Amino acid sequence: MKWKLTSDQMLVTGISLLLLSIAFIIILAVSQSRQVKETNNQVTHSQDIISGTEKLYALVFKNESSTKKYAVTGDKNLIGVIERNRKEIVDQLNRLNSLTSKMPVQNARVDSLTKIINKRIAFSNRVLSVLDAKGTEAAQAMMRTPEGTSFSEKIRLVADEIRV
Repeated sequence: MKWKLTSDQMLVTGISLLLLSIAFIIILAVSQSRQVKETNNQVTHSQDIISGTEKLYALVFKNESSTKKYAVTGDKNLIGVIERNRKEIVDQLNRLNSLTSKMPVQNARVDSLTKIINKRIAFSNRVLSVLDAKGTEAAQAMMRTPEGTSFSEKIRLVADEIRV
């Protein structure tokens, strides 16, 4: 038995195939759109982590340089700058912790960074105490010790790992 299609049947079949093709293309486009949106969200999240890490590194550098400047000049106005800077560092660390909370490896790096930065801040506090108790020369000598010079490098290394 031969199948013979009438022109109406061929038209209906053609339109049906066309509609199925259009539906498939729409479904594919929606799927791709969702994937693009998700990828965009991931890229934006990564950029937030990178820029947050860079901002944190700049804040730590500012803390170090403000402490050094205070040790050299004795300018009491810098104490307020140092205290505000510490608060900004804590805020930025909290933000990075939040951004990496669902990323165990990155969150562990932020935890490591937090420990090193807390040691850096504690060292800066000790420098300020030495400055007040023993004077400029003692504070400057303390900053030149291996402990005083190693924090920036450690912080940079961990920050670089986070940015990768």
